[in-house]
Amino acid sequence: METREDRLLALTGLLAAGLIALAVIFVLTWLSDVRRAPVPYPLQECTPPSAIIPLKISS
Repeated sequence: METREDRLLALTGLLAAGLIALAVIFVLTWLSDVRRAPVPYPLQECTPPSAIIPLKISS
């Protein structure tokens, strides 16, 4: 039968492995985002909201 210390050690190892996995996923995601070139925002193609949605004029 397992002792209490063995269970605590196993739980600590699982938590440490989960933390390491989350850190690796975070770093890989951050690196892939940093490497990507920024896409310029097309300011010329933007239209004001009033041109898209007609304003309701109350009488």
